[in-house]
This record gives sequence, C-alpha cells and structure tokens, in this order.
Amino acid sequence: MSEPESIDELWRSVVLSFRLGLEARAHHQMVALMDAMLPFMEANVGKMGPPEVALIKQLLAAQGRGDFLYLADLLEYELPRTALAAMLASSPPTD
Repeated sequence: MSEPESIDELWRSVVLSFRLGLEARAHHQMVALMDAMLPFMEANVGKMGPPEVALIKQLLAAQGRGDFLYLADLLEYELPRTALAAMLASSPPTD
C-alpha cells in the first residue's frame, strides 16, 4: 500500500486497516490522522460542539477497550455526521 496523500485518503486507510485487523498499521495511521486533524480543529474550534466532543470521547473509549471494529464504525459512519466532515472534504496533503 502506498502512503495516503490527503486526510480523506488517510481516514479511509485507517478505517480499512482496523477492519482488516492490521492493528499496528491502523494505530500508526490513527496517530497521523489525529495529527492531521488538529490544525483543522484548532482553526474551527467555534464550530466544534457536543457531537464532536462526544465522538472524540467515543473514539478514545473504543481504542482504550481494544474495540477496533467499533472504532472503524465510528470513523466511517459517525465522523461524517459531525463538523469534522468538512475536514475530509477540504483535505489538504498530509505531508
């Protein structure tokens, strides 16, 4: 697999890696995804509300439990329903 070039590609790659049971790869990509999300979240802090906070708490809880399929579900189905979805649509390169 080649390295993802955008946040959207990285997001999709994280989901796929968790679903395939490639935990080490998924965790490495998850760190990169969170690093890529941070500038977006800082720039859009006024748009972040209870749904985004709840999602981040759920992501952390699922990761803490080792529930990687639920983590993939949250990333794939719940993240696009929040203000964080704009990050995927405007995904700049992840360099």
